[in-house]
Amino acid sequence: MVQESIKHFPIPMRKSPKVITGGDFLVCWRVDMNKRAYYRFNVNLEVRYRILESLKEYKGASSENVSERGVMISLPEYLEPNTRVELIIKIPEEAKSIITIGRIVWIKKAMIGDFYNAGLHFVHLPNACREKLYKYALL
Repeated sequence: MVQESIKHFPIPMRKSPKVITGGDFLVCWRVDMNKRAYYRFNVNLEVRYRILESLKEYKGASSENVSERGVMISLPEYLEPNTRVELIIKIPEEAKSIITIGRIVWIKKAMIGDFYNAGLHFVHLPNACREKLYKYALL
C-alpha cells in the first residue's frame, strides 16, 4: 500500500524495475544502464495541451508513459523541440487535474496514424502533483 506521503529517491539503473516501500518512503528504480535516470511508468492518461506562448485553444493528446521528470505523449501535430506547452493531465477518480508546464525535448512521427510521439520534460511539477502521478501509476 502506498503511503500518504511519498518521497522518491532516484537510483542509478541496473536490471529490472524494483519498488521498495517502508515507513513514509517509496523507492523506484530500474537497473539496466540504458541511460534513463528515472523509471518510466506505462500509463495512458488523458492530456490537454496548448503552446504556452500562443495561449490558443487546448488540444487533446494522451500519455504513453510518465516519469518523475517528464511524460511521453501522442500529439496530433508536430511541435518544434524546445516548445513550451501548458499541460492538463487528468488522473481518473481525482477531482482536480494536474496543470503543469512542459518543454518538448524530442518528437518523432508515430508508426501508426497521423500522430507524433513527443518526450516532454516537466519545467515545474509541484511535489503534490508528482505524488498524485506516482500513486496512480503504481495502482
